[in-house]
Amino acid sequence: MESRMTFQYLANTDRMDQTELYHFMTAFGDDVRKYAYAITKNREQAKDIAQEVFIKVFRSVDSFKGQSGCL
Repeated sequence: MESRMTFQYLANTDRMDQTELYHFMTAFGDDVRKYAYAITKNREQAKDIAQEVFIKVFRSVDSFKGQSGCL
């Protein structure tokens, strides 16, 4: 339920500040790293991928529409 509300919020915002990014990373960071590790089987690479994911979220939140069927 929390993730659905978070994604709804992201779909209705045009920017994200550092505090919001921190909360987003705190909420989803472990899951992103675990998923990246499951794909790569490399902890350092998984950390790098997770970092890139959150940088991309921060930079492109204004174009997020929240229309994915996975939620």
